[in-house]
Amino acid sequence: MEKILDTIRFKCWYYEQAIKDGNEERIHTMLPDGLPEDIQVFYDHAHEND
Repeated sequence: MEKILDTIRFKCWYYEQAIKDGNEERIHTMLPDGLPEDIQVFYDHAHEND
């Protein structure tokens, strides 16, 4: 359940940033390991292999 919540948290942040920027280019340059620390935790957990 926590993995699902972290996925949602990451996606909410992602799309909020994309809306502010007007596109997804800046965010794509941050992936996979250049995200802000608090968001990186969500991204990493959401992309773990179970």
